[in-house]
Amino acid sequence: MYITLLIVVLNFAQIWTDGDMEARVVNGILTKIQIHPHSVFLFMRELDDGHVCGGSIVNQRVILSAAHCFEGITKLGVITANVGSSHSYKGLKFLVKSVRVHQKYDTIKIINDIALAGLENSIVFGLNTKRIVIAKQKSNEGMAKLAGWGVVQEYPRYEYSNYLHEVLVPFMSREKCKILYERIDKGTFCGGRINAVSHPSVGDSGSPLVFKKYTQIGLVSYKNNQISKSMIIYTDVPYYYNWIVENARSVFCKDELHVPDFNYSHIDSEEGLILFRNGR
Repeated sequence: MYITLLIVVLNFAQIWTDGDMEARVVNGILTKIQIHPHSVFLFMRELDDGHVCGGSIVNQRVILSAAHCFEGITKLGVITANVGSSHSYKGLKFLVKSVRVHQKYDTIKIINDIALAGLENSIVFGLNTKRIVIAKQKSNEGMAKLAGWGVVQEYPRYEYSNYLHEVLVPFMSREKCKILYERIDKGTFCGGRINAVSHPSVGDSGSPLVFKKYTQIGLVSYKNNQISKSMIIYTDVPYYYNWIVENARSVFCKDELHVPDFNYSHIDSEEGLILFRNGR
């Protein structure tokens, strides 16, 4: 799976130093789009050679992803959403005509890491393309599944695959998460194990964490390699349910790029929080 963004933040073309935040499915297993028909491969081609992220289908015209996936994007017409295929560059391609990043997204603390993208044309639902169910609430603990096109092998070097991979992810309560992370902000939760072999990675940013087949409870945001290379911080989708509903109604009605003016110069390297998305 491609280096997309998992913050570290799993999507930027390694603007920062190695190892503080990232995203992809490492050592996951090959899967089929029919099992994850809500999965979206996002390609942003404005910066350098472009970067990739994951996303999920909210409805025929709206995609849900991570805010950090859209950092550095200054114009419309440079983002495409591929759906309906296990192969990243096959299937149906849709032009993104509008983007709405959460108005309180913070690049320093990496909070409110959520965004919606509106498509120029409507997705026709079928066997390989279905909408995700946005959860209104979630259990404190349980097992969920994540699929993405991020890096599949990290060492000794990054290895990529054009095919969708999946991994099972245990998620935990905020109380347990705080044992590892002193600061766990509202709107986020932990998933994974401290020394897990399989986990999201670069290129998986924005990919949906799904509970009971089609219910999305989270999306890949970041990790801190100083704490764990496999414990991931997810954006808590139910926490933002109202925001999603309110903004999904308008995101495809206007051709607009509603993205904050990101300032990378204030990233606190001492905390090990580094945004990076994957170049292609």
